[in-house]
Parts: sequence; structure tokens; C-alpha cells
Amino acid sequence: MTLAPDLTNAILPKLKVRFDEPEHGRIWLLVFADDEKIIHKDASHIYSSFDQLVTALGAMLDVREERLVVWLEAPAELEMRFSRRDDVIWLEITSFDGSKRPHKEPEFTFYGSYNEICLPFWRALRALEGRYSVEELEHRWRDPFPHRELALLTQRLAKD
Repeated sequence: MTLAPDLTNAILPKLKVRFDEPEHGRIWLLVFADDEKIIHKDASHIYSSFDQLVTALGAMLDVREERLVVWLEAPAELEMRFSRRDDVIWLEITSFDGSKRPHKEPEFTFYGSYNEICLPFWRALRALEGRYSVEELEHRWRDPFPHRELALLTQRLAKD
């Protein structure tokens, strides 16, 4: 079992996340660490990635297990594995050439508090949601956006 790191004096990269304009069921997912772009993927609506992401962010508030978010790049896939150990959130990001999952070391691993790892994703979701009406976002994304689930997560975050 891996022990959670002591974050008291750790210098952790500052994560930023952005979703660019959805168009024809595709969207650019961008992740930055200390203002350096590390992920720039053209993701498809085929998987329920937004639903998976909102679920993972909610789960990391109180569970001690992992949640997987998979973004389809067709045929490649980007896997984001969120896990919580004690009060530390781990994010491992791995790209695969297709849907097969041979053992592969993550390309990026980040750990930190919920605010450092999960809030950047929540902020990006809220920013995307705020740019469009419900109808326009679903038309552009070609799939339902998890408005209700994101609102519930937002309420939970406001209480903490």
C-alpha cells in the first residue's frame, strides 16, 4: 500500500483545465500544469465523459476508491483515473491507442488536495455550461450535458 505523501511543504503543480467550444459532437480538452499545456485532446461525445467526470468529482469528496473518466479521441482514448487516499486526491492520466488496456504507466501523475486536483475540472465544466443555453450546448455536444448532476455537485461544494 502506498502511503499518502506529506503535503505540508510540497510544491505542487497548479492545474488548470479548459474545454474549448464544442462543435459537431467534439470538444478540445486542455489541461495545464503550471501554465504549461500537457493535454490537448480532441474528444468525442460518444462516451459519456462529462457524466463520468461529474460523478468522479463528486465521489472524490467522500470515497476512498477510484473513478475512471475516459475521453474518446477515435480511435485513441485518454484515461483519467481519480483516486482518493486519506485527504489526498491522485490523478493519473494515460493515453491508449484504442479501447484495449494493456498495462501502461501513466504519462502524468498529480496529487494534492481536492481544491488543487478536482476544482479545476469543476471550474472548467461550469465555464462551459455558462457559455451556452441548455439547448445550444446539447446541440453542439450532440449529447445531454449533466446539468442537474453538476448543479448538485455545486451545491455540495458550496456547503464545504
